[in-house]
Amino acid sequence: TGDFGHVLLQEFSFPPDWTNLNQGSYGACPKVVQAARQRFQEDMDSNPEAYFRTNFSGDGRTKFADLVDDARQAVARYLDVDTDTVVLVENASHGINVVLRSMARFLRPDQAVLYFDTAYFMVSKTLRWLGGELEGTPRSSQLQTPLVQVNITDLLPEISRAGVQRMTQAALKANPSVGMCVFSHITSTPGLILPIKELIQDCHEAGAVVLVDGAHVPGQIPVNLTDLDADFYVGNGHKWLFSPKGSAFTYVHPRVQKFVYPSVIDGGPDPTAFTQEFMWQGTFDYSAYIALPDALAWRARLGEERIMAYMKEVAEQGGQHLAARFNTTLMPSNPTERHAMQGALVNVRLPCGLGGEPACPEDLAPRIVRDARTFVPVGEYAGKGRGMWARLSASVYNEVSDFQHYGEAVERVLQQQVVV
Repeated sequence: TGDFGHVLLQEFSFPPDWTNLNQGSYGACPKVVQAARQRFQEDMDSNPEAYFRTNFSGDGRTKFADLVDDARQAVARYLDVDTDTVVLVENASHGINVVLRSMARFLRPDQAVLYFDTAYFMVSKTLRWLGGELEGTPRSSQLQTPLVQVNITDLLPEISRAGVQRMTQAALKANPSVGMCVFSHITSTPGLILPIKELIQDCHEAGAVVLVDGAHVPGQIPVNLTDLDADFYVGNGHKWLFSPKGSAFTYVHPRVQKFVYPSVIDGGPDPTAFTQEFMWQGTFDYSAYIALPDALAWRARLGEERIMAYMKEVAEQGGQHLAARFNTTLMPSNPTERHAMQGALVNVRLPCGLGGEPACPEDLAPRIVRDARTFVPVGEYAGKGRGMWARLSASVYNEVSDFQHYGEAVERVLQQQVVV
């Protein structure tokens, strides 16, 4: 582990006084990948005609198209799928909307969409829009998709993989009209790995197609989309792959590609009708896409397995330190379940808001930013009345001492709360 931890901070752009414990929200891109992106931007602006229009390859394609396809091929290899099942989009939110708004045209009026209450807020909001339940949305015959919400928050904080699967199977049995399931592979808050392969199989057996929100997955845990056999899968590059912001992918299995269209209907020189439609989305800066292979090359230098093992180990050790320090618990507390459901995101209950503990200040997170120059998302992630939880990210540049730094800041802020 000598090439991980604080020694890697020199390869990122953080100011010296900042401790980053939130790679999972917005990511952080290594300087070498930023530089690669900048070279692509300079190439584009040095001669836009040569970049976007002129045929260099002799087959009707352009330099831009070749670079984007190189990036698609690199991402597809990483995911272990055929290149023509993967298209690049700006972020997972974009990809989720592409799939849901496409499928809304093809689901029968009686077909429902099943999802978990832990879905990322953008996903649940898009689903409510499809169901005609979004406040202020005009009622429309095309926006009345029945929704089935499965409240797996009821299982928190002592959640288990088997419990999630049992609740899903019961919901599918009680709602035979479900035609589509939407799951997070790793939930956002709390950050937990769900038994996605089993959930996909259960939904397929019930006759439903499956969309997986894998925003937090690529680079955090291994993923083989051929093995998972989801119908749709979206993932970000900027979070855990260390690529620039604005780089993500949408995977669509060949059996359902005929149902999916981009938000901007256009086209470009590419091998299949599906990939052609996503190739050209108007004139904008595609350099974040094009720099994806540079991010993957940077990761290869450190080693994929070593990256994931290091982050998982620091998350567990850092979380254990905080739980012991606070006299609280991790989520879930069962070591076997936690080993399976915890990657580089660790969820720790804070020592406030329950029993004889001090009250949790509403502005706890920003106060810690001011006190200790670090930000960690906090909230009632286990449900109302089950305490305040922090979700911390362990990245390649973090060490357990960063978690200690956060714990000291929490204690200082809560002590100020008691004094006041």
